Amino acid sequence: MKIISYIFTVLLLFAACDSLVAQSGYNHILNLDLAEIDPGGKKSIQGNCTFDAILIKNSIIGKAYNIIVSREMQVFPALPFKNSGLQALATDSANCTLLRLKYNNLVQLFDRDNPQFNKVDEKKVSETVLLLEAELMNSACKNSKLRDSANSLISKCQKLIPQKINVASGETVTITITRDDKVWTWELKGDKVGEWLMSYGFGFCSSALAGKTYHLQQMDDTTTFKITKDAKPGALDLAYIPAIFYSFLPASKYNSSYNWSITAGLGFDLSAPVVFFGGGFMFRQNIGINSGVAFQQQSKLLPQYSEGQILTSTMQDSQLHEKVYRPNLFISINFRFDKSKNTEIQDAMKPK
Repeated sequence: MKIISYIFTVLLLFAACDSLVAQSGYNHILNLDLAEIDPGGKKSIQGNCTFDAILIKNSIIGKAYNIIVSREMQVFPALPFKNSGLQALATDSANCTLLRLKYNNLVQLFDRDNPQFNKVDEKKVSETVLLLEAELMNSACKNSKLRDSANSLISKCQKLIPQKINVASGETVTITITRDDKVWTWELKGDKVGEWLMSYGFGFCSSALAGKTYHLQQMDDTTTFKITKDAKPGALDLAYIPAIFYSFLPASKYNSSYNWSITAGLGFDLSAPVVFFGGGFMFRQNIGINSGVAFQQQSKLLPQYSEGQILTSTMQDSQLHEKVYRPNLFISINFRFDKSKNTEIQDAMKPK
């Protein structure tokens, strides 16, 4: 009979503890235990999540709590509290003496006539509630009225707030609870969207799209000069340009060996900056190949001159051409180095 009585007691306790949640009808509830980070503080919860409601545990009955969610602000009034419903029962058996004592200890915490009422904190509530819950589980007391009162009092220490919360990737939802001068803050951080990776590229620009350049050729047996077009460089005549490239690695590719992405870079040839834009392939996030278009400074014949024009005096190349940016094809081999090696790598990549 004692075994059956014990099993019956345990089942009653679990049913009472879960009654608030079960009756609420919510499937996904965010449990916030004020005593866990008492007295006040901050805690972060990582990962995407969706909740239908917030359940605040170990709150002080009769004290007002303000609940603030970053996207919305809500101030919730104190729950109604009547001492008459929490009075101890008149009589009971000897088996209920300890249960009644721990029940009365919790009642006393919320008695406004108690001189210590204003000194009660959430941690004290948690400790007293745990002692009462343990006694409910272990006590042989069969006084159902006392048990129901104890379970009802415990449930009043919890506040269920209907508040839809959805935390998506790259998003942080902050929940702030205040009571008097105490503040609790929970940060619900969604998964990372991804991150930008920086790599060092050994870039090579082709001359396939290079513009025409010219020089002055002296006419035979004269002192005049003819503007003559230079020979067009071949597509495989490559110019080396060191550069830094940036590409985006989505979170879904963190565990993938390969990643394709749009990439952009900035380099410097012997005379001017070079801007790169194209696509890139990375293997294990550390070695990659990029290709696309490089916008590089090139020479262009000044508009007042034309091919075959005869001049009476020689001119420097800078007097014959102007500098303009033109697109060109590029390919680069990229390496993602550790930060501590940056200085060494940058020095090694500088043109000699």
